[in-house]
Parts: sequence; structure tokens; C-alpha cells
Amino acid sequence: MIKKLIILTISMFLIACDSGFKDNNTTENETNLAYPFDKMTGFEEDKALYLKSTAPFFNTNIKTDPNSAYEKNELTNLDYNKEIIFANMHIRIPERCKIFKNKSDDKYIIDFPYSSSYNIFLSFEEVTNTKISGQKDILKACQLSEKTIDSGERIISHSLRNKITNVDSAYFISEKGEQRLTHFFVKTPSSIIHFTITEDKNLSLKSKDIMSDILIAMYKESDDPMEISKDFTNYTDKINVFATKEVEMGNIKFKIPENFLLSQDKNGIRAYISKVDGEVISELIIKVDEKDGRSLEEVSSLNSGDIIYPINIVTNGVSEKEDINKLSYMRNGSRLYAPNFSLKGDKVVVETKDEFVTFFILGPLNDNDQTSIMAKSIISSIEKKN
Repeated sequence: MIKKLIILTISMFLIACDSGFKDNNTTENETNLAYPFDKMTGFEEDKALYLKSTAPFFNTNIKTDPNSAYEKNELTNLDYNKEIIFANMHIRIPERCKIFKNKSDDKYIIDFPYSSSYNIFLSFEEVTNTKISGQKDILKACQLSEKTIDSGERIISHSLRNKITNVDSAYFISEKGEQRLTHFFVKTPSSIIHFTITEDKNLSLKSKDIMSDILIAMYKESDDPMEISKDFTNYTDKINVFATKEVEMGNIKFKIPENFLLSQDKNGIRAYISKVDGEVISELIIKVDEKDGRSLEEVSSLNSGDIIYPINIVTNGVSEKEDINKLSYMRNGSRLYAPNFSLKGDKVVVETKDEFVTFFILGPLNDNDQTSIMAKSIISSIEKKN
């Protein structure tokens, strides 16, 4: 019920705000940091969770004035420089966001400054359903949570796990009208936190990036934050999108770009990298798993996190199931985080008769059109070995 009221109220407020801003000849970067939840009855700003001082977590590519709303393209790599503590977890949120609390319950809202080019907010709370919160396996807890979503929500992508170094989490995605809701659940030392990113899908599709960055920046009070590096150099003209070099692994064969060099090959995992001036700009990681009665979804949940130390990989976005050359595969978004570089692209799990072969096809943070073309080229070449 609360979600219905929030969405309805936000829609009414944004329509009014949009009209008012336009009448004053302002743009999205001249909104003077107006917050939708600041205008809503029943919510008030809450500063109790903030830490008094924090240092920047990782490099960002934010160029807009700090007193303005973020531009839509900046949502992909925000400045997670505010830190809060909730349920014994350190959580990083974007610098320009504010936290609001519902006066009638224990739900918190992470609100973005108003922008006419997107409509996004996050909610979070500890899970009170004992059947869900009592689950030791976060994936099972997430799967149970699918059955408790509000009426009118339609699940478009079922639960997948992200077991990374600092946190164990799982997520699923639903839609309700024009809203896309990314539900992700994080296991804490004493409970489970339920986060929901609510986004107007007609304006933007940035939730998967926001979820990934929040997860990688989160850590328990007993742990240290991970060391992460991000590079926003434009490598568009350096990416070879054509898969022409033939490779075999497991029961399949495929092609990769000629400039990919083998960097690791052991324990059923192979990694190829492409470098420019000593910097890794693209990477292809391939992992073979025996079937053992598992499904595509189970193996996709298995293959996230610290597959190759000290790299961590987060699975994100909507799952897409398709076929290529008589082989079934599932495709999701994926982000790789490491102390020296970070990359972004696709995760593809291919099913053969006896195995699953998982591909991580990753490229620069700001060159995703080229990376997408490269991924399509590699995927289209996958086929059974003779």
C-alpha cells in the first residue's frame, strides 16, 4: 500500500514541479536541489544514520555543478561519498542524495534531487517477515520475497545471487505500470536488508548500475571497504569489436577479437585481456561448470563475486533467454571491479549437453556501445564443437 501511495504522490509532485521549473525557464541542472520526498506528507529528512566524515570511495566522472541535479548519463557512475550505518552495515550513497524516513514505519528513502530527465528513488528497511529473515541462504530469502510483492507488480526477472567479497546478496526485478523495481536483499550479521530501486523505465534504465555500485561499496562494520579503481578514459577507437580468432573451451567453440591476449588459464577458468598503454580496457572471462542437475539460473547465481582474485563481478539487470546455433543461453548485465581497473558489459551463460559455459564480456566504463557490438560478435560465433 505504501508503494502505491509513494508512486502516486511522486507522479503528481513531479508533474507540478516539471511545470513550475519550465515556467521559470530552468533546466535540469538548475533545480537548486529540490527533493520530491521533501514535499510529501508523512516523510521527513533523517540525518541520524550519517557518519560525520567520509572519504571518497572511488573515482567518478561527475562534471555537473554540485548544487544541481545529476545528469542522466552520470547515474551510471555516481559519487558514492556519503556513508551511513544501518543494521551493522556501512552503506555508501551518492553525494547529492538525501535520506528521508516514513513517520509511520521503519522504511527509509534515499532520494535524488529532482530532474525532468529521470525519476529514481531507493527505499530500504530490515525484513520483518520471519519466514524470509530467518533464511540462511540469501538467494532462498530473495526467492521467497518474490511471493510477497505488492499486487499489480509483475516479475520480469527472477532471483539471482551476488556473493561478493564484502556482502552476500540477491536480487529480482519487477514492473508496475511505468515503474521498474529492482529489489535486492543483503545479508547482515543479524538480519536482512531489503532495498528497492524504483525507476520510471520510460525516462531511464540506470538501476542496474546503481545497485552494482551500492553493493560493491557496502561492507560490514567488522570488515574494511574494498579497494576499487575506475577509469573514464575514452577508448572507443581502441576497441576491436570483430571476433575473428577461433577458440575452443569445454564442449563449445567461439571467436574472440585478435587483440585479446591470454592472461589466465587454470581451474576451469580462462581470461583474455586487451590493453592500451599498459591499461586493461577489455576483458573476456570464461568459466566451465559441470551440469550436476543445475539450471541456467542456478549457474548464473553461482558465477558472481570473487571468481578471479582480487576481482569482484556483480551480475545485474534483466535476464534474457535466447538461443544461438541450437544452444540455449541466458544473458544479464555485469560489472567488474578491481583495485586497478573496472569494466562493464555482459554475462552470458551457455548450456550444452553436459556443461555450462559462462562468458563475461567486458569493456570500458564509458564505451558500452562498442562493448555491446563486441559481445554480439562473440555470442553469434558460439557453437558446439564437432
